[in-house]
Amino acid sequence: MGRVSAEKRWAAVERLSRLREDEALTAAHVRTVADALEVSERTVWRWLAPPKPAGLAARPRFELSDVRALPESSSRPAIVTPTNLLVGDLAL
Repeated sequence: MGRVSAEKRWAAVERLSRLREDEALTAAHVRTVADALEVSERTVWRWLAPPKPAGLAARPRFELSDVRALPESSSRPAIVTPTNLLVGDLAL
């Protein structure tokens, strides 16, 4: 499977989009285009998908907390588990 020129991709998407507008698009159409352009069917479906909004694509940033801020009620290091976080008990 190789790279497809922008012109071929545009022509394929244009034709398939017209078929979709006419409610005549089938998986066989997508398969034919994929075979002709030597790409996967999934790639062709991805080309036809509406663009994702930019704001929803970003994942929230993961930040580590400062370990010095954990309570020091024990001489042993605190072990953080999901249960400890839910009940607020970090001293084991």
